Amino acid sequence: MIRGPARRMKTPEVSIMPLRNSPDRYGAVSLTLHWLAAVLIVAAWLLGTFDDVLPKGPARDAGLFAHITFGLAMLVLLAIRVPWRLADLPPGPLADPFDESVAPLDWETALAYTVAESPEVREAAAKAR
Repeated sequence: MIRGPARRMKTPEVSIMPLRNSPDRYGAVSLTLHWLAAVLIVAAWLLGTFDDVLPKGPARDAGLFAHITFGLAMLVLLAIRVPWRLADLPPGPLADPFDESVAPLDWETALAYTVAESPEVREAAAKAR
């Protein structure tokens, strides 16, 4: 078997997300603070809403402790997030989704589609068949 010259594989270029916001995109710090806040809020809400599912005793006490801890962590995160937002301005607005060059539908078409898809209209259409 004849082999050709060894070919060097190209390595894909990796773009590293900047820490600070750019004019068109949020930075790594803003995104991390955002998603960490989202996880803490959902976890605290779940523990607060479904605490009665946990059996009384150590399990429920641990759930209450975690709920309070997540709430306090949100306050600490807020104390970090607000100054970061003031120091690192957000990117500019995205393109207007109702701009004719982006979305050809006008508001009348969107309204007609919304009405046509309403449960009342579907029910009346089903009865008419």
